[in-house]
Amino acid sequence: MDRKIISMAALLMAIFIVGVAHFVFPFKAVSGDEEVRIHDFELRTVENGEALEAVIFGSGFGPDPRVSLSLDVANRKSVKGTLKTWGALQDIAITGEMAVLANGNHGVQIVDISDPGLPFILGSVEVPGRAMAVDTNGHMAYVACAKKGVAVLDFSQPGDPFVVGTLFLPGVAWDLKRVGDYLYVAAGSEGLHVLDISKPSAMHHLSFFPMEGHSVDLATIGSDDLMVASVKGGVQFVDISCPSRPVLTGGMNTGEPVMAVSTGDGLGFAADMSGHLYIIDLQAGGADRPVLGSIELLGKPVSITYRSGRVYVGAMVGMHVVDVSVPTRPMLVGTVGMRNARGAVSEGGHIYVANSRGGMAVVDERMIQPLQSLDYFNSKGDAMNLRLVDRTLYLADGKGGHKTLEIDEAGRLELVGHIPLEGKARDVEVAEDFAYIANDRGTLDVLDIALPDEERVLGSAESMGLPMTLRYYKGLALVVTNELTGKPGEGMVTGLQIFDLSDPARPQLVSSLPLDEGVAIDVAVDEARETAFLIAGSGGVVVVDIAEPLDPVIVGHYALPWPEYSFSPMIGATYRNETLFVVNGRNGLLALDVTDRTSPVLEGVLPTMASAIGVSLQGNRAYISIGEKGIAVADISNPKKMRTIARMELPIYARQIVLKEDMTIFGNGHRGLFVVPSPVEAEIISATPKKIVCRFPRPSKAGNYSLGVFGEGCFDEVFTVMPLE
Repeated sequence: MDRKIISMAALLMAIFIVGVAHFVFPFKAVSGDEEVRIHDFELRTVENGEALEAVIFGSGFGPDPRVSLSLDVANRKSVKGTLKTWGALQDIAITGEMAVLANGNHGVQIVDISDPGLPFILGSVEVPGRAMAVDTNGHMAYVACAKKGVAVLDFSQPGDPFVVGTLFLPGVAWDLKRVGDYLYVAAGSEGLHVLDISKPSAMHHLSFFPMEGHSVDLATIGSDDLMVASVKGGVQFVDISCPSRPVLTGGMNTGEPVMAVSTGDGLGFAADMSGHLYIIDLQAGGADRPVLGSIELLGKPVSITYRSGRVYVGAMVGMHVVDVSVPTRPMLVGTVGMRNARGAVSEGGHIYVANSRGGMAVVDERMIQPLQSLDYFNSKGDAMNLRLVDRTLYLADGKGGHKTLEIDEAGRLELVGHIPLEGKARDVEVAEDFAYIANDRGTLDVLDIALPDEERVLGSAESMGLPMTLRYYKGLALVVTNELTGKPGEGMVTGLQIFDLSDPARPQLVSSLPLDEGVAIDVAVDEARETAFLIAGSGGVVVVDIAEPLDPVIVGHYALPWPEYSFSPMIGATYRNETLFVVNGRNGLLALDVTDRTSPVLEGVLPTMASAIGVSLQGNRAYISIGEKGIAVADISNPKKMRTIARMELPIYARQIVLKEDMTIFGNGHRGLFVVPSPVEAEIISATPKKIVCRFPRPSKAGNYSLGVFGEGCFDEVFTVMPLE
């Protein structure tokens, strides 16, 4: 129910409730729990505008509800409708009030979109192979079927579509475009195929044109030319004025694999794996068409569609909308977070997005907001791990080396130091004036960081394996390794290696502790008891006494219970007060009582809505990285009964988290750091199963927010817009 409430304190702040959306999230299966539902809510300012009071009406709130407020960083408020397709949806074509879906192994669906908020499937038909792309003409659909060639469908009766004809082609049919009576097919390593479809039931192969590289996407330039995306050959332009004899007329190499192309209004658009979107002048003559402008986007683009001055880019992190009305200065309008966004089509103010993980999403284009974060830093590397000391961030940036950044009180990041490294910086630890790097070239590197603008490599030591993570401990580096070095005679150590750092310029390997089973991934340390907890994937937790660094000894082991938790490996951990908090992939967060380190005991389990891959602690709160679903925040004051109290979806893949006061900083494992306000938990004033009264501090940033109610078994949320003036 939409409503607008302006309290007497609205001179300082107005709260406009412009939409209600329900998301039921079964993060914990509890038999007999009533589903949490929010029916309506009211917000008003109190305490002279310094706080918000919420009155929430609904059902299933239970005896101990938790309420939180999170910034809608992923633009989920703009998602007007969704349709589960049960397949890896790849592409969408719109014709009138219907959408035609290329749905991977699940064939093709015809969908009614007369009400964009409530799409529903009218009919479905199987096609040979995987439906990868679709183009339409009237009631005919042309489908790229991967290794099985192409299929032509008749959906004149939407409830009963049928296959008119098929044709096998060499290669993999990734994309296709119809031009008149001809169909052009991008067939991967087999280049470009041209089909005569003047009689769809008897279509036949007309010609073949070999392309440099691996052809994966096509766009038409009028009726006489094609723009082709090639994984290895960049952008290529082909003259198709004579379909039986295509001719290569030019190209452009961006230096990275080009994954998608589109055209319109005399412009061409190309996206490569570096995240760059290029705007190309197609009206210029000659083989080399000039690039007018470019913009770098989050994630790896996999599709592009152009319409009326805007480009819609499907990427691994979501769907980007880019304003290209001024081609020399493209600007990001906003990003809708969703993992594995594929094709996107804009029609009638709505964007229909093919999400290979979640089906079709319908986005209200008018409601998309600019990127709602405090700051984003493009690291140009891999953003693999990070550490925070006061207001200084130390970033292991993969192939980008090591970077030092300062973060101010507003959450803005500034690069103050950079050391290029051979290999990839996978992890970093900091002690005093030194940073220690786990380098996948097979070394532990020591950096002098006393003066950020004069940082330098001070020393290095070879490891007997591939360093993955490390921890600093009393003048030692505890390094986790898990792969062969490939050096004859040296073998490998999948386990723990200990380096003496007493002379930072000459770190020395002093001992190695191999694992008999599992794969070493992470390590946590109990300094008081001189104990290391080695996370060994499917091998569980190995407890190591490190009182004598020259002779570490295994003193305990925790094996994953069979079969409940054994099908997902342990990935990472952090330690506090004789409790080890372990992320266990799709099993969520595990709390192990390690009071008796020889025999750890499972205390509690907190399932998460997606695979848990990292955890950081702040007081009695655990911030859990859940990859494509962002983060979950849990109350861990009672490890036996951990509770989810907040969540936040992001337009990035959340890998690492560090916390600074009321800010959360993410490393996304691909080119950047992301700073957002941390979710805020409400103070509950009163609660019944049908009504909650609670209070929040006033948000410091304007924008869309998610108001969530968390019960024991599930949660529901609504969205609200909060202008601050």
